[in-house]
Amino acid sequence: MRFSKLLSTSVIGLTFALPVPAQEPTWTQKLPAASPQGRYAHHMAYDAARGQVVLFGGADTITGTNFHDTWVWDGANWTQKSPSTSPSGTGSQAMAYDAARQQVVMFGGAVGDNVFNTVISSDTWVWDGTTWTQRFPANSPSPRLGAAMVYDPVRQQVVLFGGGPGSPESFGDTWVWDGNNWTQKFPATSPPARSNFGFAFDVARGQAVLYAGRGDGDTWLNDTWVWDGTNWTQKFPATIPTTPRALHRMAYDASRQQVVLFGGHGPSNDPLYDDTWVWDGVNWTQKFPASSPSGRTGHTLAFDEACAEIVLFGGFTGSFADDTWVWGVPSTDPCVIRVEIDIKPDSFPNSINLGSGGTVPVAIFSSPSFDARTIDPLTVSLAGGGHNCSLARENLWQNLRPRGGLRLNSPVIGRVSKGSQSSAPSVFILESRVL
Repeated sequence: MRFSKLLSTSVIGLTFALPVPAQEPTWTQKLPAASPQGRYAHHMAYDAARGQVVLFGGADTITGTNFHDTWVWDGANWTQKSPSTSPSGTGSQAMAYDAARQQVVMFGGAVGDNVFNTVISSDTWVWDGTTWTQRFPANSPSPRLGAAMVYDPVRQQVVLFGGGPGSPESFGDTWVWDGNNWTQKFPATSPPARSNFGFAFDVARGQAVLYAGRGDGDTWLNDTWVWDGTNWTQKFPATIPTTPRALHRMAYDASRQQVVLFGGHGPSNDPLYDDTWVWDGVNWTQKFPASSPSGRTGHTLAFDEACAEIVLFGGFTGSFADDTWVWGVPSTDPCVIRVEIDIKPDSFPNSINLGSGGTVPVAIFSSPSFDARTIDPLTVSLAGGGHNCSLARENLWQNLRPRGGLRLNSPVIGRVSKGSQSSAPSVFILESRVL
């Protein structure tokens, strides 16, 4: 469920996820009230700290626009942001969310508000949920477009591979970002140089997965490689996506623990692929969903952790698309749930100090629009307003009657601020509501 960052120090936010049905995923088109303009060669990353997908840039070669707008997706709608500082129009850049530092990192691309008058960049920018900030590391990869980045949670660093200054030249170098500087890696083996390839981090197997792309000298590739933090290893699956391709996109589906690939195009640019493939660490398997986006290239994918689904936006379909699709199990339930907890009912000021590590019990009650008994207890977590609050992981939940809901058998552990603790209710009540 999407995390709602609450500002009041008297309220703690509780987040949780509903059980995921054991159904086959499919593509579902979303019809948001607002949307970015149609484009391709843009990029997205899921900002876990703020519970939203971030989109930046991209190009429309018909109008000549290189976009410099920032949008966020909340599971239902797109909202344009107005940062005080922003990169110039950028397309074909690389983006990834740096979980260790809670920032979206963007590198390189073709920079300039007119797509026909750009320079190839080596700039590094970070997004903190409010604004973009340019970083000036001591070391940096050379200027390039068509590179790709993933976040490696095992080693807590962003990994960048490949890209190039433009066809037919490409790079085959590997770099890592630690929040302050870029460091080039020199593995014993490495994939051939390439750009516009698919790249995703396979969390279940602790390795980054790279597939296909456009190679140095304008060769077209369909090979699969994995990065373990030290070295690249080529994989030889029994089946692979049909024909070499580039400008396809990949994202890791945490709900099903597999990498998902969609679309792209081959050497002739025709057809534009509309196929969906999944990687399980050993083999590629084509999926045949009931519905699917039209064939396209230069779109982008990102896994929305809050909604447990992959988001696809835009790309070139013969024109520049502005459609939004999600890959997951179809559901009519909203993916955004926020719970506000009144931790001292009927008292003013409404605050509580738990600096001594005090504890309070907690219960989640159903509301007219939400059945708390459908919550998956293993996904419950506490947070709010910059405080450090947590649930004891050994806690067990039991059903409550007659109102319906869940109650912790043991208390919530909270550390909010220094000071004495006021007496807390024996059970503090949560009114759950669906947004």
